[in-house]
Amino acid sequence: MKKLLLGSVLSTALLLAACGGETEEDTSAEETDTETTETAAEEAEDTAAVETEEDTEEVAEEATPEGLDTIKEVEPSETTQIENVNLTVNKAQINRVEVNEDLAMFLDGYEVGDKFDNLVIEYTVENTTEAPRDFFLDQSVVVTSTGQQIEPDMFLAENITASMLGAIEYTGSVPYIMDEGAGDDIEWVDINIPAMLDGESYDRVAEETKVRIEF
Repeated sequence: MKKLLLGSVLSTALLLAACGGETEEDTSAEETDTETTETAAEEAEDTAAVETEEDTEEVAEEATPEGLDTIKEVEPSETTQIENVNLTVNKAQINRVEVNEDLAMFLDGYEVGDKFDNLVIEYTVENTTEAPRDFFLDQSVVVTSTGQQIEPDMFLAENITASMLGAIEYTGSVPYIMDEGAGDDIEWVDINIPAMLDGESYDRVAEETKVRIEF
């Protein structure tokens, strides 16, 4: 999903003292120096305040893409060992998404302006040995506390390395699309992870694994 990052508008009201009008002829040099120093100090404070406010607004805009509202979020950071592989659930979010033109191109049945709920789970996976492993995390089906069984959207999964050829580590995410409002009452989800295979013999080296995430 593409994020719309909005840049901040920086203030241009700088160095007013240097660009100000002429000083009256009867003003002493000492008074002029004092006023110039005070004005410069005030302008420096104003500029710093404006930049701080704009930086804060930029961070907030980057953190919350347009058309996306987070309903639930949890960061369990819990690791499950599956044979030689460490699987860590870093974060799970349920977001309400408004379809834009980019999304409408890839989502069947949705038009621009439609909304849907989206569960996104971020993992870190570490193969602790050189033994190759096939671990199809992006095929994991979830079952929710509200009685939904949801297939993953494999096309929109990001950075999932299904075939690990050696001792590698990666972080990726898998999304699950639901109807608008379907995520409101979810209290937990069970991730049903497919069996792991040896990457050379294709023998099963670990059975299916279930991992629960509590919201």
